[in-house]
Amino acid sequence: MTFAALLTQEQVEKVHDASLEILEEVGLKVRFEPARELFKAHGCRVEEERVKFPRAVVEKYRRLVPSSFTFHARDPKFDKTIPQDSPVIVTASSAPDIIDPVTGRERRAESADIARIAHLINELPGYDIFSISTLAEDAPQDQFTVSRLYPSLKYCLKPLRVTTTNMKDTMSVMNMAYMVAGGEAAYKEHPFLTHHYCPIVSPLTMDHLSTENVMFFAQQGLPVYPTIVPNAGLTSPMSMAGTL
Repeated sequence: MTFAALLTQEQVEKVHDASLEILEEVGLKVRFEPARELFKAHGCRVEEERVKFPRAVVEKYRRLVPSSFTFHARDPKFDKTIPQDSPVIVTASSAPDIIDPVTGRERRAESADIARIAHLINELPGYDIFSISTLAEDAPQDQFTVSRLYPSLKYCLKPLRVTTTNMKDTMSVMNMAYMVAGGEAAYKEHPFLTHHYCPIVSPLTMDHLSTENVMFFAQQGLPVYPTIVPNAGLTSPMSMAGTL
């Protein structure tokens, strides 16, 4: 499959070079102290909360990125490996409202909606990964994430993408995953959850909770990926070049 080429290779390299310059000369404000200690131990320069990333350090660890990655599912027949199975199609996530399929009116989403959507995604061959599509208005405040995860796991056997808040929330999710898999060891052999966080917030800052979660899953050897979700003119510069 041929993908749209929005930038030439020369433009890609120009953006990459500018990014390396910003990381090396400006750096990031890192709020989570253990992360600062980890960066320092691996060759970064730490000045109070600011961490600067030498170009050589970035390139060293960029080259260690594995050439492929598998999104595991509860049912292995739904496993997807990139880049071999690309493109991998993922649902959008976390909509607070939904159009009621019976009344046609907009309302707050509930856990029953997640169950219906999860079943639908499980049966649609065009979707590869279920990123829990809505929030759940009926979820208890202290069980918000697990109340969304339970119907997702029950009705969808494909890979699931999840996000948690603090470490208490994270451990609740993991305990549920361990029970479904038949134990922690069984889960770690075939982890069917992929964890997603946006630790980089504006301007050039790594927050505490997301960074802590990313480090936890990395240390556990479990699938996790951080992303940056800039909004031009809000959390990033107005220009496309600046946002990139």
